[in-house]
Amino acid sequence: MKSGESRWMVVVDTRRARLLSLEHTPWGRLHVEERALLEEHWEEREHHRPSMLAAGGRSFAQPAREREERRRRFGREAVKWIERQLEQHHVDHAEVLCATTLLGELRNACPDSLAARIGVRACDVARLSTAQLASHPAVTDALN
Repeated sequence: MKSGESRWMVVVDTRRARLLSLEHTPWGRLHVEERALLEEHWEEREHHRPSMLAAGGRSFAQPAREREERRRRFGREAVKWIERQLEQHHVDHAEVLCATTLLGELRNACPDSLAARIGVRACDVARLSTAQLASHPAVTDALN
């Protein structure tokens, strides 16, 4: 990647996704800027309501099943969001660094049209700051 040339990356975990632009400065440093953010809103949608996963008259679901459903829902939502963001920012290709716990859901929900525009790697870096991402080995490896 040359100085002044922008590349795009999406970092995703089970609760949020961020669209990032990356550019090398003339001084050889990597500048990372957050362009968009998606956060999971499960609690807001389901607040004080019985879980849809509840069975047998219980008012709550098993925690493991609920976590699995949350992952599945956020994976589908993240794929739609990534597709919209790539269109909105006129991005031809982006690298996606995805937490291993969401990787399967993301790949399952990804249509072929989007899969052709992204490279997906397993790496849990979504909670890092932009400064931390700029120096993280997984980010620099993804750019090469």
